[in-house]
Amino acid sequence: MDVMTKVWNIVAFLAVMNLIAVGCFMAWLFGSGRMDAERLERTRLIFHVPIEQESSERVAAEEAEAIALEMAQEQASLVRLPAGSNQPIDSLEAIEMHRQRMERRFRSDLERDRTELLDFERRLAAREADLKRRLSAFEASRTDRRTAEEKIEFTRVTKLLESLPAKSSKEYLVLMCGDGQMADAVDYLRAMRPGTRTSIFAAMKSEEDMQLASALLKSLRVPPSAMDDATEIVDASSASATNPK
Repeated sequence: MDVMTKVWNIVAFLAVMNLIAVGCFMAWLFGSGRMDAERLERTRLIFHVPIEQESSERVAAEEAEAIALEMAQEQASLVRLPAGSNQPIDSLEAIEMHRQRMERRFRSDLERDRTELLDFERRLAAREADLKRRLSAFEASRTDRRTAEEKIEFTRVTKLLESLPAKSSKEYLVLMCGDGQMADAVDYLRAMRPGTRTSIFAAMKSEEDMQLASALLKSLRVPPSAMDDATEIVDASSASATNPK
């Protein structure tokens, strides 16, 4: 408790001494003529306004002063006609100042238009890219849908051929080959069940049917990836065998 009392006494003593020192300093300032009420008010105003606000006010005042000076110079450059005429005419200096002012305004408008044009071009390019992306997605989805529909139709026709008697299915396949659709006929045969496919080949008994069966078997031995070229070769050979000169 005694220690705290001593510390408090020391702090209080220092505070009183500082207060006395400040009071003596202020009395010396006023007594020596270095401080009066006006200077004290100016000092208060200096610390009353923040630095940033003071800087912005100073810049605004300088700009206003520059504008006022320019306007004063423009007014001073006006040359009036002799007495009796109240219509002023612009001197070369006033015309030059007006031209410079219009040029600055034109450059500002041009820069703004350029910025707006660049922004419009960027937005237009983004919209075009988005449109192309959507169009590509639409085409891809339409292609996938068409492929799915073709697969469904192919499966339906294959099941229909399998449900028919072997002789009827054979006749349909012969007609398809005669119409130049041998590749489709091979695809149908490849998708059929082995038993149904065997029954169809067993129904081919005539000489022409046997030649066609041979061509179909050759095509079935070819992988589907290489079916296009092989089908052309088989078609040519079967045509020459079916229609001898």
